[in-house]
Amino acid sequence: MPKKVNYTLKLSLSTRGVDTINAVYAFVMALGLTEVFIGSHTFITSILFGGIASVGPLRPLSFLFFINVVLLGMRFFWVPRNLVRIFYVSALLDPEAPGLSRLPNWFISLNWLVIFMHAGLYYVICREFKYIMFLLSSNASLDATSFSGYFLGHAALLVLNGLWIGMLAKYEERVLSPSKDNGTRHDIPGGVIWSRNNLACSLLALGPYVTLGTCQSGSFACLAALNLSGEGAAALVPMSPMLITVMYDMGAAALGGFGLDRALSVSLWVMACFLLNSCLDLLTTGQYYVVLEEIEWEGRLSSGNERAPEDAE
Repeated sequence: MPKKVNYTLKLSLSTRGVDTINAVYAFVMALGLTEVFIGSHTFITSILFGGIASVGPLRPLSFLFFINVVLLGMRFFWVPRNLVRIFYVSALLDPEAPGLSRLPNWFISLNWLVIFMHAGLYYVICREFKYIMFLLSSNASLDATSFSGYFLGHAALLVLNGLWIGMLAKYEERVLSPSKDNGTRHDIPGGVIWSRNNLACSLLALGPYVTLGTCQSGSFACLAALNLSGEGAAALVPMSPMLITVMYDMGAAALGGFGLDRALSVSLWVMACFLLNSCLDLLTTGQYYVVLEEIEWEGRLSSGNERAPEDAE
C-alpha cells in the first residue's frame, strides 16, 4: 500500500524586479558602448597607427580619451547594484516582515530615475567620444572648446553619481546606527569612497578648465589681480577652482607645459584627473563589483492534512 505523501507549499518573495531595471540600463549602456567601438575603430586605424601628422602632439590626449571612456563603462555598468544594497539594508533591519515597507514608493521611484539618468549621460559621453575621434582624424582645427561636451558630460556623471551614492550611504549609516549601538557590526560598503572620489576628482579636473576662459594670462597673474579683501576672497577657499588652477600651473611649469599650448595642456590635465578617478575607484573598491547582495523572503504553507507538531504527540 503506497504511503501517504504530505505536501508543503513553499512561497517566496524576492526583489528580482530589479532585473528589469538592470536589463533596460544595460541596453542603454550597450548603445553607448556601440558608439565607443565605432570611435575606437577610428582611434586605432587613423590616430594610433594612421600616421596623421596633425595628430602627433594630440596622440597622448586621444589615448587618454579612449582609456577613460572604457574604464568609465566598466565602472558604471554596476550602478543599479547600489539600489539593491539599499533594499538589502532595509530587509536586514526587519527580516521577519517580507517586503520593503520601510522604503516609501517615491524613494524607490526616484532612484529608478537617477539610475536611468546615469545611463543617458554615459550614452552622451560615448557620442562625444566618437565625435572627438572624428575631429582628430579629419585634420580639423582643435581647441579646448572642442572637448567641452565630453568634459562636462563626464564631470556631470561623476557629480551625479557622487551625490546619489553619498545620499544612499548616509541613509544606510542612519538606519544601521541603532544596531551599531547594540554592538552589532555592519560593514559599510564602498559608497563613501565612490562618492568622495567622484566629487573630488571632478572638481580637480574642471578647476583649471572653468578658469581658462577668464584667466588667459596664468593663475598667478589672475590671483594677484583679485581683490582678496572683498569678493575675490572666495578664490582662496580650499579646493576652489582658482587654487586648483594654481596647482595645475605649478605642475605644468615643472613639466614644461607638456609641450602644448595652455588650452590643450589643460585638456590633458582634465583627462589625467578622470583617469586618476577610475584608477582609485578600481584599485580601492574592486571587491564591491563582484560581491553582490541578494534578497529573498521564504515561507512555507503546510497542507490542511498535516497536523501541527504539538498535536502529533
